[in-house]
Amino acid sequence: MKTLIFKGDTGKVVQLEASRYQLAIYMSKRNSERSKYVPDIEFGDASWDILLDLFTAEYLDRSTSVKDIAGRLGMSEPLCDRYVNYLLSQVKLFKNTNKNTADAMPVLISDSTKSGITAWLDDCIANSLQFEGRFS
Repeated sequence: MKTLIFKGDTGKVVQLEASRYQLAIYMSKRNSERSKYVPDIEFGDASWDILLDLFTAEYLDRSTSVKDIAGRLGMSEPLCDRYVNYLLSQVKLFKNTNKNTADAMPVLISDSTKSGITAWLDDCIANSLQFEGRFS
């Protein structure tokens, strides 16, 4: 697992954090628009789309209710509920028990899942920078 940390420059660490979340938001949005380019085909894995949505929900301070997740991803609530329950059973998510935040954010992403998505996003950023450098 690669970790991109810029020692000695707190601003760069904050910039990297923002870049991760911006990339996750971008990927989630692009994933939901795939069918515009190739119609009549079901793309991807709804579990992954839900994980990206929940990963960005913390950064954007938005609701993690099944209703709101389903609305953002354009899927039915019953289907979203089944995926969320599956992800809970796989310990990718957990139920929020904090009385102050549970109403707005009833489901949260687990630390290990967050670490995995962060590593994937770091790898995407690093690879895109290497790729970009080949054509500069």
